[in-house]
Amino acid sequence: MHTSSRRHAGRTAILFAALTALLVTGAPLQAEAAPPILRPATRGMFATFGFGPAIRLDDWPGQFQIEQAFGWHFNGTGSGPAIGVALAESFGGYWFTFNVGARFWYDIQPLANLGLYITPFGHLGFGLGSPKVGDSAATFNMIFGVEGRLALGNRGMVFFRPLSFEFYIGDYAGANFDARYTLLFGGGVYF
Repeated sequence: MHTSSRRHAGRTAILFAALTALLVTGAPLQAEAAPPILRPATRGMFATFGFGPAIRLDDWPGQFQIEQAFGWHFNGTGSGPAIGVALAESFGGYWFTFNVGARFWYDIQPLANLGLYITPFGHLGFGLGSPKVGDSAATFNMIFGVEGRLALGNRGMVFFRPLSFEFYIGDYAGANFDARYTLLFGGGVYF
């Protein structure tokens, strides 16, 4: 394993441990008065756009992935359970992948006065892969992961998704099962 890969894996493990520690504390902690731009979101709908690498776990060819999502929180605020749809497109290695499906999020707010959220999610949908024009493979697609979100001014957000695994079931890339790891960065709006 390369030194930079070990450092990246170590940083990811530290971030995951910190997020897990925040989740284990239970009730939201009280934060000092946050600047107005970092206050919790009070709007229930959101749209996001993200990008980053997508890496197959069996043979490591990399792709560039972009993702668009739209969701709605049941309680009308920026925290708690939410449902929506997500689209993702990946390019690279002479291969194009398209995913569409229903997604469930749960925004956990560990600090009561700060618009910081830990967001686990699950996705069920359809995946389509194509190595060239006229040749494609359709699959059942599942995605599970967690991301950190920071609300900005009750209108915007930024997010970082360090853990996300995609699973494809069906004839995909010459196999009946395939898995990928994605690492996404992005932003969005609340409305």
